[in-house]
This record gives sequence, structure tokens and C-alpha cells, in this order.
Amino acid sequence: MKIFLLIIFIFAVNISYSQENINSVLDLTLSYRGLEKEDITIPVNFDKDKTPVNNSKLLLPLVRELMTEPLASIEFAGQANDLSSLDLRELFTELIKIKDPEFKTENIQRSVLNIKKPDDLFSELIKFCSEKTKESNNTAKKFSPTERAFISKNLFSIISESESSTNGKSDEENNSDIFKFNRARDSSIAVSKTTLDLLSAKYSEEIISEGIRDLNFCAAVFEMLLNSSAGLKKADTEFINDEYVSGDFLFYYNENNIRIAVGGNGKNIYNGHFDFIIDTGGDDVYNVNKSGSKNLFTGNFSCIIDLSGNDLYTSKDNFTLAGSSFSSGFIFDADGDDTYRGKNTSLGSALFGTGILWDLKGNDIYQADKFSTGAAAFGYGILSDTEGNDVYIANSYSQGFGMTRGIGVISDRKGNDSYLIDARSLDIGRYEDHYVSMSQGYGLGLRPYYAGGIGMIIEGEGNDIYNTDIFGQGGAYWYALGIISDNSGNDKYNSYQYAQGAGIHLAVGILYDRSGWDFYSSN
Repeated sequence: MKIFLLIIFIFAVNISYSQENINSVLDLTLSYRGLEKEDITIPVNFDKDKTPVNNSKLLLPLVRELMTEPLASIEFAGQANDLSSLDLRELFTELIKIKDPEFKTENIQRSVLNIKKPDDLFSELIKFCSEKTKESNNTAKKFSPTERAFISKNLFSIISESESSTNGKSDEENNSDIFKFNRARDSSIAVSKTTLDLLSAKYSEEIISEGIRDLNFCAAVFEMLLNSSAGLKKADTEFINDEYVSGDFLFYYNENNIRIAVGGNGKNIYNGHFDFIIDTGGDDVYNVNKSGSKNLFTGNFSCIIDLSGNDLYTSKDNFTLAGSSFSSGFIFDADGDDTYRGKNTSLGSALFGTGILWDLKGNDIYQADKFSTGAAAFGYGILSDTEGNDVYIANSYSQGFGMTRGIGVISDRKGNDSYLIDARSLDIGRYEDHYVSMSQGYGLGLRPYYAGGIGMIIEGEGNDIYNTDIFGQGGAYWYALGIISDNSGNDKYNSYQYAQGAGIHLAVGILYDRSGWDFYSSN
């Protein structure tokens, strides 16, 4: 018995020591293979011209750095975990430094609002939304009518089969036959490349600046309301019931293709597209959709600010609920046990723009389809949850997912959280009973043409559960970076293949769990 206790004591000491001195443990591990740290490299020569079968267009500087010095991933993972303690605008600034380090973040200025009474706020909202309509039209003009038509039809081709190659069939129907699947895949890659060619030609620092300006204004309104409510809670309300709203409202504007609503403390219902919503309280229902034109390029800005209540957010359209294309989409929810049910590119996701969802308190449910819950390409997608026991459910290409020139992030500071992937696309090239996840801190490029982006899950504290199938949990494919950085808690990681810190085909994957009694299951 004494020998047994001694072994346990030594084992416990070694665990503590390994947490404090990871470099010495790494040295010891490598020595068993006759290796030193200098031997750990990814065999890529960035100085030579790329060939058509091995290209990395739009390679992000951080990905290049970590591919050149893979062991720097350890230091980066530790730094990434500290991001969970930042407020939203600080987090956004740091993500810009990570994805676009040459962008001058010192030029970022926070909006200052001179609001003395509710009417001042209402006037500012109308002015801001009018400016966003003009900006949206200017963005659309960057693309020719032919380009807009092609992108509208094939935008999702960058992550899956395009409409032209699937003939409108679902993922389940399209990949049930390996030969049909291969033909569709080859056709889709050509379409995907053309789509990325068009997007990369138009993407610029102005898109980043626009997202910053939008966030600064909307976050300033949110923070002002948190601190003072700008006198809204004492203002007079009017009951309104039409096809778009129902309940008591302090302000309602529906003119010049702009719709703004400011709801009172009771239950309010919102239907359709809104440029701006503020709601002071109550268990509200948001049945929001895209603008009537369903256009990918115009009328895509939206912001919802909700100060309290157990709210339900739903949509039947893509690019809504803090999701956007070629613009910005925001949700700021201060308190309550909320349920979010979105479609593709929602809940803090964007394609060519900025999508941000910030929830401060409550036990929340985030459920969406593909390319959602913190996903981005050519832009920024952020889902930030400050506290609560939350459930994240998505289809694929989600939960901290970054495609070309994009960084997609879930930052969850506190709570026992569950990350679940309900994958639908059968991995027919390998299995008959496993599905492609591409989620939970995952970066993806378009092989062999374009480098991928950065996907991150940043977990502060709590006993968390992560579940994916194939491709996930701190993984990446083709000049991309994927990371889960979990600070503390007794966590469970369940996956099957190409997961849990997997860098696949010239990429960097990181699973960094700083402390806790954790369980890992994979094939």
C-alpha cells in the first residue's frame, strides 16, 4: 500500500510539474524520438513561386508564422485564451491585429453619442440607418451585374457544392453516390475558385473600417442604454399592432425603406426585416427576415439591442440574426435565458463583412445551420457570451470557423457549455456512417488555390463538452489555422477523425487545454 501511495504522489507531482513547465516536458518527449525542437517544422518553402497544384493565395500572416515555427503555437494558444476576458470592442481590436496586422488599429475611435432625451436617440438611429443604406448601395456597385448574379447563386460554393453542381439537391441526396459526388465536387471546385476570385478582387481595408464604424456606433448605443437607458423606460408608449410589430412601443419608423422600432418593457413581437431594433424589456419574439428583395448585396445591415427578458430569436432566411453578407449584422442582449435559432450565416457570422452576437447573461441556446455561430470568410464573425451555461448547436462549418480572409470566433467567458455538431453531409469518400463537421475552432482553405482563414473557440472557465465527427476541435486544412483554447474546467472532447489539434495538408491545428481533469475520445 505504501508503494501504491508513493506512485500516486509522484504521478500527481509530475502532472503539476508538466502544467508549469511545458517546455521541459516537450524536450523529454522529443528526446524519445531522437528529435529536438528545431526538428519540428512544416516542409513548405514560402520563397519559391507556387505551382497551380500548391498555391496559398491570401495566406494570413499568423498562419504563415506558425507554419514556419510550429512550436510558437504553444505561446499563441496561451495568448489566445486571455482574449476571453476582454469586452467586445477590445476583442474585435485584437482579432483585427491577429488577422490583419497591417491595419492601423490606433485609428479606431469609439463613437461618442450626445443623447439628452429619447428624441435625440431616435434621430441618431434614422441618420445612421440612412447612411448604411447608401454604404450598402456603394458596396454593391463594386461588382458588375453579372458578378452579382454569379455570386448570389454560388456564394456558398466556397464551403460546399454550388447550386449549379447540385441542381438544388440537399447534401444528403447529392453525396449518396460516390461517382456522382466526385463529378459534383470537381465541378464545384471550379465554381468555388471563380467565387473566391471575385471576392478577393473587391475585398479591401474599407470593408474592415466599415465593420469597425458600425460596431462602434451600435456598441455605443448599447453601452449607453445599459448605463442610463437614455430615459427610455420612463417614456410614453403606444400600442401598435400591424404586420411588422405588436406590443407597446416608444418609437416606430417605417419610411424610405428603413424600419426602426423601439419597444417597451412588455412582450413585443417583431416580424420581417428591421434596420434597427431596441427593446427595453419583456420576453420578446423576433421573427426577423432579410429585406424584401432578398438581395445579397443591399439592405443587409441590421442591429438588435435587447436589455432584458427571456427572448426568442428566429429567422427563416440566411444572413440574418447577427449574420450578414456585404455589410454588418449585430445582436446585443444584456440579460435573460435566450434562444437563438438561425439559418446559414447567422449568430455572429459574415461573408464579406462583419457579424457579431454579444450576450452578457443567461443560460442560452444557439442553434443554426451551416457557416454559423462564429464563422467568417472575407471578414469577421464573433459570438461572444459572457456568462451562463450555454448550448451551441450547428450543422457544419461553424462554431469558430474561418475560411479565406476570415476569422470566426466563439468567446465564452464563464459557464458549463456544450458544443454540438449535428452534421448532415456524409463523408462518402471514407465512410458510410460518418459526417463532415468542419467545426469547433476550424480553419479551411480551398485546395489547391486559396489559403484558409482562422477559426477559434476561446473558453474561459467551466466544465465543457465538445462533440464533432470528422474535421473539428482545433483543426485546419490547407494553409489555415484552427484552435480551441480552454482555460479551465473538467472538459470532454469527443470526435472521430482529423480532429483535436489536427493540422491537415499544410495547416496548423491546436487544442490547448490549460487545466482540469479532461476526457478525450477519438478514432
